[in-house]
Amino acid sequence: MLRNRMKVVISLGFLLFCQYALIEAQQFVAPDPEDDDTETILDGSSLYTGNISLCKNVANRIFLPHVGDCKKYYLCWDGEAIEKQCNNNYEFNARNQSCGYPNKANCMPKCESFNLTSFGYDRTCTKYVLCYYGIPVLRECQDGLQYNADTDRCDFPQYVDCVDNECMRLSESTELLFLPSKASCSKYFLCAKGVAMNYTCAEGLYFSTDCNCCDYPNKSQCQVTSLKRNIEPFARMPLRSADIVCPRHGAHFYAHKSRRDAYYYCIEGHGVTLDCTPGLWYDADVQECREPENILNISKPSHRRIHATLALRQSRERTWCRCDRSRRSSVPGLGMWAGSAPQRRPHIADRVHRRNSHCCMSEAQLCRLSKVLNTFLCMKFIFGLAIFGLLQCARARFYLKPMQQSEEIVAPDPEDNDIDPNGPLHSLVMNDINLCANMADNSLLPYIGNCSHYISCKGGKIASYSSCYEGDAFKELCGENDPNCKLAFDYKYQACTYADDEDLKCLPECEDYKLTSFCYDRTCSKYVLCYYGIPVLRECYDGLQYNAQTDRCDFPEYVDCVENDCPQEKSLSNILYLPSKAQCSKYFICSNGMPWPQECANGLVFNPKCNCCDYASKVECTETVQQRNIQPYSRSPPRRADIICPDTGVHFYPHNSRQDSYYYCVEGQGITLDCTPGLLYDSKIHECRDPKYIQI
Repeated sequence: MLRNRMKVVISLGFLLFCQYALIEAQQFVAPDPEDDDTETILDGSSLYTGNISLCKNVANRIFLPHVGDCKKYYLCWDGEAIEKQCNNNYEFNARNQSCGYPNKANCMPKCESFNLTSFGYDRTCTKYVLCYYGIPVLRECQDGLQYNADTDRCDFPQYVDCVDNECMRLSESTELLFLPSKASCSKYFLCAKGVAMNYTCAEGLYFSTDCNCCDYPNKSQCQVTSLKRNIEPFARMPLRSADIVCPRHGAHFYAHKSRRDAYYYCIEGHGVTLDCTPGLWYDADVQECREPENILNISKPSHRRIHATLALRQSRERTWCRCDRSRRSSVPGLGMWAGSAPQRRPHIADRVHRRNSHCCMSEAQLCRLSKVLNTFLCMKFIFGLAIFGLLQCARARFYLKPMQQSEEIVAPDPEDNDIDPNGPLHSLVMNDINLCANMADNSLLPYIGNCSHYISCKGGKIASYSSCYEGDAFKELCGENDPNCKLAFDYKYQACTYADDEDLKCLPECEDYKLTSFCYDRTCSKYVLCYYGIPVLRECYDGLQYNAQTDRCDFPEYVDCVENDCPQEKSLSNILYLPSKAQCSKYFICSNGMPWPQECANGLVFNPKCNCCDYASKVECTETVQQRNIQPYSRSPPRRADIICPDTGVHFYPHNSRQDSYYYCVEGQGITLDCTPGLLYDSKIHECRDPKYIQI
């Protein structure tokens, strides 16, 4: 008995503690929208949200605009809207998810004084602002419906085709995000820096979510049907007054007296009649138009089900009264443990004997069964209480921790590219080779000898030398002062990260005596040749690329590298399609500075004219790759050079008898190297190249 009571006390105490922690945690959360108050006077100075959550049904960490202040915006953090503000005099641009220079096109529209208008709430797809008498009121479409700016109302998604709420700027750059169109089977979207870019498959092909590519229609599961309609928007229709008396203050929505596809809108005493999109009905519970099958009050439960429920409830009440009449409890199912004072629990036989005047033996058996059921229900209640407490504590931890992290996430300001170079490469022998030649602007290159440093390229030249321990990267990852925080530059994803990241790969270091090489990442044509521990920068010419499988310059069809062609600019035009140099059916999509390999469906080839997979008869592609057997330098015995090398420095000389070989001398040590079959050594550039480019 005492043990059972202690369980209840502990559970209730645990619940109260978690409730207190939740209340404390919620002090860090942006306040929820105010509840609808019929006495509230709306003056149009701010957006009236009612009970609608701004961040519902939008991607996490997406930025939403602020209605009424162009400098402000919201960060959606796990369903909560956190207000932010751009630095200086910048204004928020919802389309590219960043702060920029003032521009009226970036701001949300303002409500006109008396006209009935509406505009979409950017980046949400389902939310819009309804304006009447200059007062902005937030509205939300239900059940996957989307706001249609052409008709000023909620509509079926195939007539809107909005995916902006699914693209977030701060997603991890580990995969491309493809989104199928809701309006056309041949269209799809690709998310880049939080912006959905629209693309179309070649004629006769459909986008397939199985392969994220264009494929034959019979292999795609797309079934989009849309019909042409003629719906006049509210803004261009004569206003129809509501035939009801509207409250003097507040925003209110009421069902129409005689039509299910219409409703009344009242704002500060002014009423107007609005229509739903054809095929939708007004639902008074959510105060918005939706599909009839989703409206609960259309189909009422059967009388038989109601009577059965009432009969079962009355039966349980009679059983409770007969068997537990002596126990008082305010919580059903806690009768034997929640009395007014601790008492000895009488044995069930004693209670049956005392009530024998109105309880027969069969009723006693029923009471025993009721006792077992009540005990079972009580245990379920305690178990549910504990689970509820755990959930409340989890919510408290959720609010306390992420909200602090969310303070560091802001929309980026316009980038300042005027950075002066401030240091040379010390350990790498450059050989007068320009690291940033043939590189896309704003590309970041790794720094030889220090994994936490990187190089910025602009205009084909080195723009700056930077460190992960400087600026915003250090603050975001390590905080203000954390001596144990170790960072490194990830050249693959073009960003600083933690040095202990398992997926992080720094550039290799040259071994003391071995002959090895490695690609200078993101350049395709440059590589580092190592001998006796000295790294020497090398460059392939005339479109040749470095082949890590053979340790030398090679024809591009055997390498297929496009990283140097991927732009790094954070703009809407940073998505680039690049054809493969090795296969006609293969291509690359550049997004966020990364080339993502893609494959056309079987029988199709990539067409650079439409940036899509197309029929082979429409594309001129003759890429053929032959099998070869070339032993890499690092896995073959070194061959000594039959010349006397200088005691110091790095030197390259043509071979005495072979045009497809040359000598490599490092600090007096010489070795013989071979060109890729089909290439000859050019002594003027000290590298192997196509014979047609060699001037003899």
